[in-house]
Amino acid sequence: MTLIYALLQALVLFAMAPLLAGITRVARARLHTRRGPDIFQEYRDLIKLLGRQSVAPAASGWVFRLMPFVMVAVMLAIATALPVIHP
Repeated sequence: MTLIYALLQALVLFAMAPLLAGITRVARARLHTRRGPDIFQEYRDLIKLLGRQSVAPAASGWVFRLMPFVMVAVMLAIATALPVIHP
């Protein structure tokens, strides 16, 4: 059951991170008396970024192509270890 809570917490943190960044950008824009971007602009930017073509150099090795997956795995491990949701 604890593993389920940890994975749920990691998914919630990953889903909420762009929303919190969007809220921060809107608040910063309001402090500068500008309109600013929409709160959900970060999600749109992520979708656009994930839809792009890979730009890995032809001479890059397997480590270069593996690193994004390693970084996501590390962030997922950290997100599951944070005590945010207590059963």
